[in-house]
Amino acid sequence: MVKVSKATRKFNAKGGVKKALEKGTLGGKKMRNTNKNKKNLDDSEVAKKQAVEKHKAEAYHQEQEEKRNQNDFTSSDNLGDLDLDSFLNTITHAHSDDGSSVDQVEEDDDDDMQDISESSDEDDDIDDDFDSDEDVEAAEARMQSELAKLAESDPDFHEYLQKNEASLLDFQTNEDDDDDNMDHEDNEPDENALSNEVLVDAKVLHSIEYGAFHSHGLKPLRRLIAAYVSACHMADTKDESEMNTGGSNRKYLIQSSTVFDKLMVSCLSKCHEEFRFHLLNDENGELDVNKPINPRTFTKSARWADLNVSIKSFMKATLHLMNEAKEAKLLVFILKSLANYIPYLSAIQNIGKMMLKSLANLWSSTSDASEEYQSVRVNAFLRIRQLALTQPFPFIELCLKTAYLSYAKSAKFANASSVSSLLPQITFMGNCVVELYSLDYASSYQHAFIYIRQLALHLRSALQKKTPESFRVVYCWQYMHCLKLWTAVLAATCGKAGDGDDEAGLLRSLIYPLVEIIFGVARLIPTTRHLPLRLHCARYLQQLAACSETFIPTTSILLDVFDLKEMTMAPKRDSKSKDDVRGVRLAVILKLPKDSPLRSVEQLDSCLSEVFLLLNREVDLYKYSAGCPEFYVRICQRLRKVSS
Repeated sequence: MVKVSKATRKFNAKGGVKKALEKGTLGGKKMRNTNKNKKNLDDSEVAKKQAVEKHKAEAYHQEQEEKRNQNDFTSSDNLGDLDLDSFLNTITHAHSDDGSSVDQVEEDDDDDMQDISESSDEDDDIDDDFDSDEDVEAAEARMQSELAKLAESDPDFHEYLQKNEASLLDFQTNEDDDDDNMDHEDNEPDENALSNEVLVDAKVLHSIEYGAFHSHGLKPLRRLIAAYVSACHMADTKDESEMNTGGSNRKYLIQSSTVFDKLMVSCLSKCHEEFRFHLLNDENGELDVNKPINPRTFTKSARWADLNVSIKSFMKATLHLMNEAKEAKLLVFILKSLANYIPYLSAIQNIGKMMLKSLANLWSSTSDASEEYQSVRVNAFLRIRQLALTQPFPFIELCLKTAYLSYAKSAKFANASSVSSLLPQITFMGNCVVELYSLDYASSYQHAFIYIRQLALHLRSALQKKTPESFRVVYCWQYMHCLKLWTAVLAATCGKAGDGDDEAGLLRSLIYPLVEIIFGVARLIPTTRHLPLRLHCARYLQQLAACSETFIPTTSILLDVFDLKEMTMAPKRDSKSKDDVRGVRLAVILKLPKDSPLRSVEQLDSCLSEVFLLLNREVDLYKYSAGCPEFYVRICQRLRKVSS
């Protein structure tokens, strides 16, 4: 038996001679050149076949076109089937194309031929418009009928439109997106035509409003929005105005305050109806402003391309006006009007983020504590809530984050000195945050987990470092207000978690870590001076226990008050004090005075009254529990010892 070498076995394993022939590696370089030539020949044959097939296809299409012309009764080969007018029109075009001379016809025949040609061109235009967009013809017919009625009812105004605003009588929807770049020299006075400035008076505004709101024209609507944008930027400098209006060539001038007010009211009150008419094809229907609309509903609309830029300009101008306005009544009107426009922001979310930032600034503003400005804060929060409900996910998470951070920023300045002005506002903002965090429990859980954990990290840092700086981070109003806020958020969702709501159960799981944080804060500095802060913590724990129906005992915090040495000492009386102000407002302080804390009669009375009030609430919480007798024993024993 002949021994097979290793190279031979490897060659056979790769396919042997047959495989080598296919690859062209058996004959070396010559074989590779042969294969290359063969490949070139194959490519040339393929190119020839493609050319032949293309020639056959062209011949086939030409043959089909000739058959179609022969069967078409309107072709030049079948002139006998045409009517007389079309026959004369066809013959005229045929002589002109051949370059031959055409005999002179009588004047009547020339006039007839011209009329036939013009009517034929008009019919072609109408057919093209009808094929491209069927609703345009209906809109044109509606406008023509309305203009006819206008001419009968108010001929003077109709004549004014023909002289000064002739463009409104030509109803067209297929214009360019930027109506500011259109040519209006024929419609404006001579002095404005050169400077690209349009003076908007009462008649001009009325004509634009009529074309936009009654005839539903896109061109008048865009002109009205352009005038509104110019009005919103009237107080800006020249550079700022050009930047905010996109550098458009046309500028609308408004010299009358009455026209300005009417333009503002008209645009803010009615433009949303036109947006709904053009984008949602809904003329008389009601739109629920608190329900989300799929952004594709707007972007797939046939007229979204015509209105996209105008809606952005309108919303940016409104935001600019809202940021610059100082009067509370004007801000309230703008905020209430925005309720009808927020659903359209689902397709332009960058505007929604800008609006959220402006609304949060108004909602958390501390510059004005008057009752009129309080209505501004209420309406600003309603628009924030509307944004959270209507904008696509995850916009609600941005609303939750912005609301909490605004609350925490404002809570930093809410202390005893600002109790009359800032504390009511912080309470209102806290209720608003609770409302937002009740909209979507899944998103709320993510943010609540992060921010409660942040509070825990500050507490752990204070326990580890034990420095005055780390203690001040925890023992401050900002930290305590945040604890109060999360207590209210979890208390508001605990009742719904008991009804079988799984998502609400997520927030319920955060009760335990929050309780541990509150207990840690109460025991961080167990001194007499910080007794008011510990009483605040006991109140938060009792609120969680009542809403979640969970046993969270606070007796250890309350009964430890009787172990303070100041309780056994006789109180001091200040003989120099003329005004005997009895009582200390524990609800607005975190610590007692540094000198002789809990040594005055006023401090003792206030602290003991608060302790007994909280003990009474503690007893009421568990009076229906099976373990209440054992729970009450310790309280009764301690109180007997104190009374004796």
